[in-house]
Amino acid sequence: MRWIKTRWFAAVTLLAFVASLVLLSLNWHRFVDEVGNAALAHPIASILLYYLTFIPVALLHEFGHATVVRHHGGEVPEVVISAMLISPC
Repeated sequence: MRWIKTRWFAAVTLLAFVASLVLLSLNWHRFVDEVGNAALAHPIASILLYYLTFIPVALLHEFGHATVVRHHGGEVPEVVISAMLISPC
C-alpha cells in the first residue's frame, strides 16, 4: 500500500477529481434532471441503490479516518455510521 503515498498517485487522483468536477459542472442540469426522473420513475430502486452505494462509500470514508487516527497513535474503539443510514436526503 505504499503506492498510495506516492506523488504520481496523488497527481492521478487529483487529475481524475478535477476531470470529474469539470464534466459534472458542464452537464449539471442534465445530471439533476436524470437523477430526478430516475427517482420518480423507480422510487424503491432509487432508495435501494442509495443504500447499496452509500454504505460501502461511507465505511471506506470512516475507515480512512480510523487509519489516520491509528497512524498518529490514537485509539479507534468503533466505527459508527448509523446516524447516516437513517434518512437518505
